[in-house]
Amino acid sequence: MDDYTKYNEDEIIELSETNIWRGCLDIAYIKTNNKKETSYVLHATGQCDMTNGRRYIALPSGLNVNDPAVKAKYNLL
Repeated sequence: MDDYTKYNEDEIIELSETNIWRGCLDIAYIKTNNKKETSYVLHATGQCDMTNGRRYIALPSGLNVNDPAVKAKYNLL
């Protein structure tokens, strides 16, 4: 995960409110997570539509996104 841009919680929430990311950035993990993570990485999901395009999700930078269970849970590409 060293190659990915890392964001803190406030930066992710700010991004989700911009015109570019509105409607395509899922921050549900941040909203439902009780503990504060230090950094998040954006990951493409298998969801997309004609209005907003590809959906992305913000997940903790330390999460193993190559784990099949994680890929299935978040529908990661």
